[in-house]
Amino acid sequence: MLTMIIATVVIICLGSLAVAWLQIQQTEADASNRLCNARPAQAKIIEIGTTNFSQNGDRISTALRFEVLPPYGLPYKARSSWLIEPAHIPDVRVGKLLPVKIDSHKEKVIFPDVAWAEFDWRRENELELVYEELPA
Repeated sequence: MLTMIIATVVIICLGSLAVAWLQIQQTEADASNRLCNARPAQAKIIEIGTTNFSQNGDRISTALRFEVLPPYGLPYKARSSWLIEPAHIPDVRVGKLLPVKIDSHKEKVIFPDVAWAEFDWRRENELELVYEELPA
């Protein structure tokens, strides 16, 4: 009886691990797909929020608010969080215009289009992603 209980617990644990692994793989594939399908644009930094070192300490997680200037359509505001290499922190300042990519599924999600920064996927759902049309 004890052997059967242990076997059941092991099967449940292995099944849970397999499901978690598949979800991680799907999440990574979704992220890669979103980056590949994102549309190029420019965005001006209008606010810099909280900054924290990333988990491994090699980049700084920075909350940013942008005025996004899409090639077609009206400018709008959005918040994002990027992982930035410490040497490029001086490149991140209010008023700075940066190349970005707009997520084709969620236009409020703004990916960096610079080699020294990457989107902070861990904070995507934490941020209040704001969309507002700006006056003409």
